[in-house]
Amino acid sequence: MPGPKSKTILVAGDVCLDVVGVPIPEPAEAATENWRLTGETRTHFLPGGAMLLAEFIGSASIAEAAKQVVLGPQPVRPAGITDGASGALNTKDFLDIAERLRREEIVHSLLALAQFPTTAKKDDKSKTLRVEKTHGFSGPTKGDPSLAIKYPKRKEPPKIIVLDDTGNRFRKDDKRNPWPPEIRQEVSQEAELLIIHKLHRPLPRNGVENKLWAETAKNHPFNRLVLVSVDDLREMGIPISFGLSWERTALDVVWHLLNVPTLEELKKCPRLIIRLGESGAIYWQHRNKSADKDGHEIPESHSAWLVYDPGEIEGGFIASFENRGRMVALGSAFTAALVQKLASPNHTIAPLLKESAGAEIEPQVLSGIRAGLLASRRLVQLGFGINLEKPVYPGAELFAPPTKDDAGFACRPIPIIPQALEPDRGYWRLLDDIFTDASEELREVVELTATGTKSESPAAKLLAEAPIAVFAKALRTYDRREMEHYRALYSLLQNYVRMREPERPLSVAVFGPPGAGKSFGVKKVAEAIAEHNTKRPVEELTFNLSQYQTPEELAAAFHLVRDRVLKGKIPLVFFDEFDTTMGDKQLAWLRYFLAPMQDGEFLDRGTQHPIGQAIFVFAGGTCDTFQQFAARAGMDDDKFKAAKGPDFLSRLRGALDIPSLNFLAPREPRPDADKDKPATRNAFNPYASVENFPCYAAILLRRAGALAFQLGKKAGALKDSTGKLRVRPEVLRALLHLPDFLHGNRSFEALLDMSRLQGSDNFNPSLLPPAVNTVLHANPAHIEQLVATEYPFPKADLDLIAQQAHEAYIAERKTAKKFDPKKASHQPWNSLSDFYKNRNRESARAIPEKLRSVGLWFRKAAGTPSGEYPVPTDEVDSLVQKLAADEHDRWVADQRRQAYVFGPKEDHQLKHHPCLVPWTRLDEAMKNQDRDTVQNIPRFLAAAGYEIVKP
Repeated sequence: MPGPKSKTILVAGDVCLDVVGVPIPEPAEAATENWRLTGETRTHFLPGGAMLLAEFIGSASIAEAAKQVVLGPQPVRPAGITDGASGALNTKDFLDIAERLRREEIVHSLLALAQFPTTAKKDDKSKTLRVEKTHGFSGPTKGDPSLAIKYPKRKEPPKIIVLDDTGNRFRKDDKRNPWPPEIRQEVSQEAELLIIHKLHRPLPRNGVENKLWAETAKNHPFNRLVLVSVDDLREMGIPISFGLSWERTALDVVWHLLNVPTLEELKKCPRLIIRLGESGAIYWQHRNKSADKDGHEIPESHSAWLVYDPGEIEGGFIASFENRGRMVALGSAFTAALVQKLASPNHTIAPLLKESAGAEIEPQVLSGIRAGLLASRRLVQLGFGINLEKPVYPGAELFAPPTKDDAGFACRPIPIIPQALEPDRGYWRLLDDIFTDASEELREVVELTATGTKSESPAAKLLAEAPIAVFAKALRTYDRREMEHYRALYSLLQNYVRMREPERPLSVAVFGPPGAGKSFGVKKVAEAIAEHNTKRPVEELTFNLSQYQTPEELAAAFHLVRDRVLKGKIPLVFFDEFDTTMGDKQLAWLRYFLAPMQDGEFLDRGTQHPIGQAIFVFAGGTCDTFQQFAARAGMDDDKFKAAKGPDFLSRLRGALDIPSLNFLAPREPRPDADKDKPATRNAFNPYASVENFPCYAAILLRRAGALAFQLGKKAGALKDSTGKLRVRPEVLRALLHLPDFLHGNRSFEALLDMSRLQGSDNFNPSLLPPAVNTVLHANPAHIEQLVATEYPFPKADLDLIAQQAHEAYIAERKTAKKFDPKKASHQPWNSLSDFYKNRNRESARAIPEKLRSVGLWFRKAAGTPSGEYPVPTDEVDSLVQKLAADEHDRWVADQRRQAYVFGPKEDHQLKHHPCLVPWTRLDEAMKNQDRDTVQNIPRFLAAAGYEIVKP
C-alpha cells in the first residue's frame, strides 16, 4: 500500500507496438541455411505509446525511490490467441504474444536499428543501438485497431492522470479504449486531481474535432497541464524561428500564442509546456478575466518562462549526434520525468490545481522540466542498449540525478507585451536580463574572464546562465545578434556543403568595421562545419581586391578556385574589400562577379570556364553593416544601378554583420539629423534599430576573453601557479572600459604589443604604452581617466547618486505642483519599486559617458566636493542644453531596449510612452525635466563624494 504521501498515477491513451529490426551480421561458418548467408534483420517487439509511457513513469518512480502506484493500459488478449494468460495483460504477458498480433489489431511502429558509436570520442570503439531509419506505421486498412484496452481497478482515486493523446482512436472515446471516468466528471478547484495531457498533432483548433480535448477543457478548466512539441506548432504553419537564439524562438512562440486565432485553444490552457527539442522548453500560464472580492475587474493575464541550456540552441543536442543515430519516444521520456517530479513526496500538486498566472514559476514544474530535458537527452545517449539480441528501452537510468557532466538548464521569464505588433519589439537579450541590477556581479565575471580565473562564485554561476555560441572552440560569443548571424551562416553553409551538385557557388557577404574579425569569424564557422564533413574538405583562399588593377587578375583568381574544385575540395573564397574602387570607379568590381555568382562560370579570354561547388565570401571594406551597403553604399540610385549594385545584391544568399569592440553602434540617420552634415561614424543613434544597439555586457565579455587570450600568448609570465593572469584592476578598467578603439581588434592587440610586458610578472599601469604611441590606436586621455578613477560606479555609490537624483525629481514635481503621492514614480526612495529604482540607476550609470561627451570627467574629491561644473558661468547654460539632449537620448534608448514605443499616454502594460520622440519634438516641460536632471549632476555626484574635473 502506498504511504500517506504517495500518489496513484493513472496513464491512459493510445497504445502501439514498436517493431524494431536489428541487423545481424552473416555467420562466420560457410555451411549454414541459405537465408542467413547475407545476414538477417531480426525483429523484436517492444511496448509503445501509452504502455511505454507507463513503463517510463514506473522506472522514474524507482529512480526516485518514491514507491508510487503507476497504473497503465492493459491490452485484452484477442479471442484467436488462447494459450497463456487470459483477459487483460500486463506488459510482460503482452510482449509474449506481441509477434502474433496483426496490424488490424494494433498499430505497429516500424523502426530500423543499427550500431552507432556510443560517444563522439574518436578513441571510443563501443557501439550502441539507435534508430537508423523510421519506416512509419502499419495499421488497419480501414477503421481503427480492434484490440481492446482495459485499465486496472484502482484501490483509491488517482491523484494524477496522464493522457497520451497521439491523435488516434483514444481521443475519439472509442469503447475499445475508454477514457478514465474522471475525465467526464466536473471537478472543483478543491479536488486533488491533476490532468497531464501529452498532446500530439493535429492540435486543437476550430474545425478540428478532438472530443478528448473538449471534455477535459470543460470538466477540468484549472487542473490541466498540457504538453506539446514546438514542431507541432510549426506543422500548423506557425512561423517560429529555429536554431538562431533562445530569445527569438521564445518570443515567436509567445507572440503567436497571444495573437494567432488557430492557437486560441492552447493560449487558454491554464498551464502549457512547449518542448523545444532536448535543449529547452517554454512554460505558459493563462488566467481568465475575473473580478476581485470588491467586484473590480481583473483582466485576462499570461505569464511565460523559458527553460534553456545556455550552451546549446534548439536542435543543437540532436545535431551533435549526427551520424550516430536517432531515438524515438523522447516526448514520453520528458513526460515521465516531469510526472515523477510532480508526484514526488517532496512536492505538492495543490498549487497546480487552481488558476494562476503568477510572477514565479512553480518549483515543482521547473524541477520537472529540467528533469524531462535531461531524461530525453539520456534516452538518445543510451539508445536501445548494446545487446544485438535484446534491444530494450532504458529504465531507471534515464531518471537518475544529474551529474557534473550534465548540462544545467537556466530559467528566465519571457517578456509579454499585449497588443504588440511584432514578437521582438525590444530585441530582448537574456544576457542583459541576467545582469540587470547586477552590475557588481558583471564586474566580477568580466574580471574573472579577463584573468582566466576559474570560480564557483555566485557571479560565475550567474554567467553560466548566459547563452553562448561556440564555433570551432576559438570563436565564442555572448552577443545575441552575433549568435543569430553566425548560426544563420552556419545553417546556410551546412546545407550547401551537403548538396551533391549545386547549380552555382554560394555567395554571402560579411561586413564590419576595420579590425572586427570578419575573416576570422567566417573561417571558424567553416571549421565547425568541416568537423562533420569528411567527404569533401573545405580549403580557404583569399584575394584582396584593393591590390588588383584589372579584371584579368580576377580571372586568374577564379582559375585557382577552379583548381581546388577539381582536386575534390570545396574552396572557401574570401574576396576582401570587394567594394573597393577600380581606378576611380566605385563598386566597379561587382559586374565581374555577376556571372560566377549566378551561372557558376567565369570568362577568360573569350572562353567560359565552369567553377563548380564553391563558397564566395565578399568582405566589405567601406561599409560597416549590410544595411549601409544595401542603402546604395553612399551612392545615388543611378550610380548604384550603373555599378550593378542591385544585381549583386540579388545574387547573395546570406549576409553577416560582425560587431566591433567599441561601445558605440554605427550611426544611422536620425529623425532630427541635419541633412547637410555628414553622420559621425561612431555616434550613437537611439532612434536606430534596437537590434543594432550595442550589448555592453557582451562587449565587455568579448574584450575580456580577447585580453586573456592575447596575454596568455604574449606574456605567459603573468600567469601565477593556478593559471590566473596577474593584471591590476586599473589596467583592466582601462582596456575593458575604453569607449573606442580606432581600428577595432587590431588596435586592442596593438595596445598590448606596445605595452612593456616582457620580463614582467604583473601587468600594472606603468607598463601601458606612453601617450605618444597610444594615440595611434586610442585616446590617451580616456585611458588616463580610467586608470585614475574607479569605474563603473561601485554599487553603493551608484545607489547614492540614483537616490539623490530621485529626491531632486520629487522636489521638482512638488515645486511645479505636479506631485501625486499615489503615483508609482512619486514614492520615497525606500518605497520605490525596482522598476523606478533601476530607471534612476541607469541614468546615474550613464553620467560618466555624458561628461566625457563634453570634455569633462569625475574623480573622488580630496575634500568636500564643490557640487558645481568646472566651467565659466556663462558656459553652463550651453553645457546643460547639450547634456539635457544627451540625457533624453539615453532615456529613449533605455526605454526602447525595454520594448517601449511611442503612445499618446504612459502605459506600462502596453509599454507606451508619449516622450519617445526626438529632443527637437519634445515639449518644453519635459525638456526642463532633463535640464534640471543634468543641471544637478555635480550635486548628485557630490552625495557620493565625487567632483567633476576638466582634464
